Amino acid sequence: RDKHVTGVQTCALPISRLKKEAESWGKSYELLFVDDGSTDNSFELICKWKKIDSNIRVIKFTRNFGQQAAVLAGFRKSRGDIVVQIDSDLQNPPEEIKRLLGAFTDEVDLVVTIPRKRRDSSLRILGSKVLHSIAQALFGSRFKLNLSSFRAMRRSRSEEHTSNSSHVLISYA
Repeated sequence: RDKHVTGVQTCALPISRLKKEAESWGKSYELLFVDDGSTDNSFELICKWKKIDSNIRVIKFTRNFGQQAAVLAGFRKSRGDIVVQIDSDLQNPPEEIKRLLGAFTDEVDLVVTIPRKRRDSSLRILGSKVLHSIAQALFGSRFKLNLSSFRAMRRSRSEEHTSNSSHVLISYA
């Protein structure tokens, strides 16, 4: 059961690029896409890929329930020993997944990333700054809120975080 699983927020990620990366790992894998109420044809595109590739799975929401619901669904339905979360906007290239996987040791169960340069909209940047200011007011100036939702986690850690609603992963990006 040595699989690496990639959870994706929405379905716009180029599947061929992600599949090529997964094949380079030299391990079995599945690609799990979470369609969080997309209005384009991405769900149909993934279903076409799914018909010809048994490594591809998809979860479809009836509407947009938000990033956290999509992440939680992806972690709950993933099957692999290691779960990799990557957003579909490609701010983190799939080619970097290998680096995340390489950071695991017997003592490391979770690998997170810190973005160097972000390409967010002005509204998203403003929202992040407001959230950061509130967090610093509540927790002090040493509080840092700059982690990315691009992460890899052992399945055992994922199960701990998704089995109890009070331990839901929070990744505001």
